[in-house]
Amino acid sequence: VLSYRVAIMIKLYCFVVAGYIYLGSHRGDDITTTHNGSLWEPKWLRINFIQYVALMDAAAWTCLEFLLIVYVAWQRWPSLGYRSPGVPSLKWLVEHAFNLCF
Repeated sequence: VLSYRVAIMIKLYCFVVAGYIYLGSHRGDDITTTHNGSLWEPKWLRINFIQYVALMDAAAWTCLEFLLIVYVAWQRWPSLGYRSPGVPSLKWLVEHAFNLCF
């Protein structure tokens, strides 16, 4: 899963765009798809959808980054201080910990 995190997130973004378009399509109930504004001027459920997706996106990337740090640290902890080629160094660990914080 960690190797395919970008591909998985791109696929989820495609589903989000499809959901956003559906919310203004006028194809569902009047409450769910009719009064949500246009594509560039969202109202009601579209605005809520954007906010919820932004929160879920941040949470997903935070979880994936945390899993990546834990997995690499667990697998490579004895070699983080050495200068082996191809093995993540302590600098890599600090950079990803910084990414996790922001």
